[in-house]
Amino acid sequence: VAPQPRPVFAAAAGVQGAAGFVPTIELLSGGGFRPFIDKSQEGGGFLTEIVEAAFRQSGLPNDTRVDFVNDWNSHVEVLLRHNKYEFGFPWTKPNCTDPASLPEETRLRCEYVYSDPIYVIGIDVFGPKSLQPWPERPSDLFDKRLCRPQGRATDDLEALGLRHARNITLIRAASAADCFAMLERGDVDFVSDTRFTSELAMHEAGLSEFVTAYPGLVNAASVHVIAHRDNAEASVLFMRAFNQGLATIRQTGEWDAIVNSSLERFRASLR
Repeated sequence: VAPQPRPVFAAAAGVQGAAGFVPTIELLSGGGFRPFIDKSQEGGGFLTEIVEAAFRQSGLPNDTRVDFVNDWNSHVEVLLRHNKYEFGFPWTKPNCTDPASLPEETRLRCEYVYSDPIYVIGIDVFGPKSLQPWPERPSDLFDKRLCRPQGRATDDLEALGLRHARNITLIRAASAADCFAMLERGDVDFVSDTRFTSELAMHEAGLSEFVTAYPGLVNAASVHVIAHRDNAEASVLFMRAFNQGLATIRQTGEWDAIVNSSLERFRASLR
């Protein structure tokens, strides 16, 4: 028989302040990441819905609040690092076995504790349909200009052996839409970004008939909720409770319901 979830994790130890006051757990996310994260969308995007649902099922008595700050780099460099927020999301988990070999922006994320995966995101390389032959392996991108929106992690590129200033030129744009505008003008050779965000940007720019994702370069990465390791309450107590809540919404089907309804709306928006 599977163990039953504890009603309140550790009897809410460490989550109550003076006179029984229960502080709100502050969560941090950002913009430019539709349909995953979208401040203007009801529920804040489906990853926000998943995170909030997991906290509701965590056994913690604390309410949660999500703030959206569009400067993603500031999340890990300042706001989470200095405990302005307990948690940030969604972030990929770098390979931290040799932190010194990582770019600084990636190395900073080795200071964080990661939740169980909340979702697995598809990542594609996009370019002209007319290109012949289509690139099929990472080495086909060597010496090319690759655009990825500012603030997006590059763990997946590093895992494929693609490094800025070594064998590719990584160009940062403000958004996926800006990356595709650069591709259309010929200012970059390829765009590499998450699948749904890119599909939306191409649709809105009228590029869907002219740009494609190359099947040989499909990749995927899990995304997580993170807390800085120096924030023991968040990175240990709250994180365990969150993982418990996440497991619960997967078991009950709430996770599937959130994802399926959100992606159904997203697909309808592209028609």
